[in-house]
Amino acid sequence: MHTDLVHEKTPAGITHLHLDTIPDVGGDTFWFSGYAAYDKLSEEFKKFLDGKKAVYVSAHKYLDRDDPFGGPKNIERVHPLVRTHPSTGWKSLFVNKAMTRRILGVSPVESDIILNYLFDVYEKNADIQVRFKWGPQKPGYGVSAIWDNRVTQHKSVFDAEGRTARHGTRVTSLGEVPFLDPNSKSQREALGLPLDE
Repeated sequence: MHTDLVHEKTPAGITHLHLDTIPDVGGDTFWFSGYAAYDKLSEEFKKFLDGKKAVYVSAHKYLDRDDPFGGPKNIERVHPLVRTHPSTGWKSLFVNKAMTRRILGVSPVESDIILNYLFDVYEKNADIQVRFKWGPQKPGYGVSAIWDNRVTQHKSVFDAEGRTARHGTRVTSLGEVPFLDPNSKSQREALGLPLDE
């Protein structure tokens, strides 16, 4: 599971994915809420994470314009672990197993333990996930989904590989430089719901 383009200075904002060819069975997509993942954490752990930064790495390697003969390299970028959405003002847990490498300011062992726990928060809580089935499809139409990469992760279910084609077109806008507003609230807090449940 991942969030798109976390190696950019301004990672992905809104994505529109239109599939014009979908498998008859399988090929679904999961989305995971960063708002709800953050709200799964204790208030004390939230305080610890707020303001921490992590290193995020690109999914693919790119040539360095300053060193084009040095071969392709992954791009690394530092962003906050908890970010504030600019429209809602809510805090979201901004980590993903595929591309978050280490937390700054803690030892490598501590970083690994904390990150693995945060990855588990996303993966092991079905109540913060949604599974989207890309059909049924009418001939000539296709199916679309739109999501906000700033506060979600997604992953495809690879259960139709090699049996049926899956093809689509994706358009992604860049968002803003990720930031944490210290005065922002969690989703539950903003909605007046009980905390630590």
